[in-house]
Amino acid sequence: MRLRPIRLTDARSWSQARIADQQHLEPWEPGPGRGWEERHKAQHWLSLWSQLRAHTKKGVVYPLVIEVDRTYAGQLTIGGVQRGALQSAWIGYWVASRVCGGGVATAAAALAVDWCFQTLKLHRVEATTRRENFASKTVLERIGFREEGLIKDYLVVQGMWRDHVLFGLTAPETRGGVVNRLVREGKILGAAPPAGGRARLL
Repeated sequence: MRLRPIRLTDARSWSQARIADQQHLEPWEPGPGRGWEERHKAQHWLSLWSQLRAHTKKGVVYPLVIEVDRTYAGQLTIGGVQRGALQSAWIGYWVASRVCGGGVATAAAALAVDWCFQTLKLHRVEATTRRENFASKTVLERIGFREEGLIKDYLVVQGMWRDHVLFGLTAPETRGGVVNRLVREGKILGAAPPAGGRARLL
């Protein structure tokens, strides 16, 4: 498994993965709750890619593809990067149903957290998930995130405002790296860092 920057040529893979996994993804995905297939047609990728790339050049968003055996298997985004007194960001991710249960989301999130702390030199990373999303909560807890509270009516999911649980993690809590700890504990078998470090992500 590896993380790499999104590419313009990911249009077809993104569209196929999202449309095929509507039942798996839609219950947790922020959005209007209608028009899933239309919103995920390949022709919409150019606009999305362009927006994300513009934010990446400003250093506030880093959109990454999760690959398993060199095959597109999901995405992970490091977003909301804040400097100054905050030095923080959030992460969000989704993986294809075909790779669920194999530690892919855990490995991807662990790589991203280590990159945030070791390369971006951030102090804090946040993540949110619905309380009912046990799989995502398990991933965050395995990495070391702490549950910090409930955010009422946080995001629109399937057309309704939904509560989300806030999780947080700081750099001092991950000394030695999250990936290294998970490998030692046998929770992941190993993973490759985001392709080439900072320069390849810009």
